[in-house]
Amino acid sequence: MNSLNMNIIEVMKEVYDGNFEEGEVNLKLQIDIENVTSPIYPHEEYKKPNFDYKVSRSLKKNESNSGKIRENLSLSISKKKFKLTKLKDLQRRLDDEVI
Repeated sequence: MNSLNMNIIEVMKEVYDGNFEEGEVNLKLQIDIENVTSPIYPHEEYKKPNFDYKVSRSLKKNESNSGKIRENLSLSISKKKFKLTKLKDLQRRLDDEVI
């Protein structure tokens, strides 16, 4: 299970050094027991455990950006391309010029 220790150390090092915000080490362990005849004493049986394991790790670097766009926009598609068009403000303001 040296692989488990190596993965834990590597994840801790990467997070400690600031390269990643968090890390995760996963261990999947499958155990089964089989009855085996002793190679030395043919009349004796013993239970032999078998361990199959998989160790995996993931390092996470979270980056996010958020905001809102609330402009008067019109969305259309032409030739498989999206086009955003800013709509003119229909409401008059006090400083608008009157024609």
